[in-house]
Amino acid sequence: MPYRDVPGTPTAPCYRHASSPAETTCVSCLQPICAICLVYDGILQCCAVCQRRKMRLRRLVRAAAALVMLGLLGGGVVYCWKHPERFNVGAVFTRTEDFDYGDQTPLVRDLSAALAKEPCDRQKIVKLAEVMLQAGDNRGALRRSDAFFAACGEHLRLRWTTYTAHQRLSEWDAAIADATRLIDNAPEDPDYWWWRGNIYEEKGALEKAAADYRKTLELRPASNNIPFNLSSVLERLGRPCEAMAPVFQFLRHYPQYRGQPNIVSRMERLGKACPTPPPAP
Repeated sequence: MPYRDVPGTPTAPCYRHASSPAETTCVSCLQPICAICLVYDGILQCCAVCQRRKMRLRRLVRAAAALVMLGLLGGGVVYCWKHPERFNVGAVFTRTEDFDYGDQTPLVRDLSAALAKEPCDRQKIVKLAEVMLQAGDNRGALRRSDAFFAACGEHLRLRWTTYTAHQRLSEWDAAIADATRLIDNAPEDPDYWWWRGNIYEEKGALEKAAADYRKTLELRPASNNIPFNLSSVLERLGRPCEAMAPVFQFLRHYPQYRGQPNIVSRMERLGKACPTPPPAP
């Protein structure tokens, strides 16, 4: 899963994050999705909405099967109680509900077994959490990570996965807390600032999102995606003139994209809304 802002050609926008380029298409709804929205259902790439829909359907199927099983077990228990001479009733039945990891199941099992022996193995917990995240088990990845933090202390690399899991679950405050921990540890890393800015934008805290995006551009002036995040936030705040500035910054570093349709249409829209458009670089 890509976490870093790597320069590249602007592409079609994600259907949920208009300022982020799409990396693939959801196999279920056929919507373009960016790296943050991308989850895996087994080996299939899909968006978080469709993945949650599939998970709800699976849970309903499992719940229905469990009800049938409970009915059968209940009838069996009553029969055993009425006819104890025919049965040795000494076992306690428990039901566990496992996540379907598809072809990643053996790897999850092996990593879990290894962590049972060495619970503070920092490399293996990161690998396990990432595999669970890729399979769509966001809640499971958080449970495993929280257990590690409680037993073994802070592990900043593991915060990458908890940040993403919280973001996918729309747990904005928890995701912001994860990004803030990373920023406090490495304030010179521009990626952590836009991670938090992205969550502030999702939450609707646009001024805070703009501040974090600006900090990213201060630390990495040649960023290729964040100028458009900042531009979109400023436009939503009703400041079209300011929204043009980060796009101009992008074009100073990537003049070859000056005629790119998405950029042209954005600048025309902002220019019409801005009383005195700033001069183009």
